Amino acid sequence: MTSLNPMPMDDVQAIKQQYYAGNARDFDGMHIAPGDEHYIALTHISNFIRTLGIKSILDIGAGTGRGLLYMRQHHPDIRAHGIEPSPDMRLQAIEKGVSPESITQGRGEKLPFPDGAFDATCEFGVVHHIQRPNDAVREMMRVSTKAVFLSDGNRFGHGSIASRWTKLLLYKAGLWPLTNWLKTGGKGYAVGPHDGLIFSYSVFDSLPVLADWADRIYLFPVGPERPSKSIFHPLLTSSLILLAAVKRGQDLESPL
Repeated sequence: MTSLNPMPMDDVQAIKQQYYAGNARDFDGMHIAPGDEHYIALTHISNFIRTLGIKSILDIGAGTGRGLLYMRQHHPDIRAHGIEPSPDMRLQAIEKGVSPESITQGRGEKLPFPDGAFDATCEFGVVHHIQRPNDAVREMMRVSTKAVFLSDGNRFGHGSIASRWTKLLLYKAGLWPLTNWLKTGGKGYAVGPHDGLIFSYSVFDSLPVLADWADRIYLFPVGPERPSKSIFHPLLTSSLILLAAVKRGQDLESPL
């Protein structure tokens, strides 16, 4: 969700570029750990790659190349490409072994690829950094022919039980943009040392958009939380979720 008076896009990009320029070399140590949530998401995506016969995939906000290197290791026969707006992060990816030809500098909101250029697109903790996240999601849909994968946050899975229900009820009543605007002092975003500039986001914000494009939607809790017996799982129980949207006409040949 965005603020009532969205921050000028140039200012947003300047803050993000400054953060990644200053943290590119330390980014992996700050954000990547063996078996973390995005690694779990990658293992689920691997199953989809096999069952859907995916031969090409685009990683939105490829960062230091974690997703691309995973694909090279586990799916060496597919074409994996990345797009990354930060030249500093892109340089780190290349230094880690990503081919310069396989990572393009650019933004998810305006992908420099034709319609249907890839079988699938994916992102890992990127969309919540985008002021209008569904602009990037629609671009992912545009260039994908089989599937879109969002491994990202879920605002409704954070905080106390009372806080989670309050956020959900405000969202359903159409009052969350105003609440978020007041909460952030009219900025609509927060800036922290660990994650830089972030906007309030849940993968459920993108579900209606993807449901118009896909035939099937799968939700995988990938956060550190324990399994829940709640009927509201993962909406109110998981802070991190993989949303897998499979395009109409794609058949899963074997169970996931």
